[in-house]
Amino acid sequence: MTIEERQDFPNDFEAQAGQGPISLHSEEHLATSDKGIAMQRRMLTQQITLVAQGGDPLGVVFDEEKALVRVPSGNFYRDRV
Repeated sequence: MTIEERQDFPNDFEAQAGQGPISLHSEEHLATSDKGIAMQRRMLTQQITLVAQGGDPLGVVFDEEKALVRVPSGNFYRDRV
């Protein structure tokens, strides 16, 4: 595509390339609206550390008894009584 076509009809490549090369987190200026990004990065770092120490990450189940979750279906959902 020509430069004019990219400006008139941008696609995913232009959106990603327009952000520039991969930046360092230390150079970012996160705003309050980016709180979720900071929380996700913190949780990922904690989970990596946990796995490095031999623990199991969130959401992983190794017990066959707990691995399967059954959800009854139908017109009504009834809790077990």
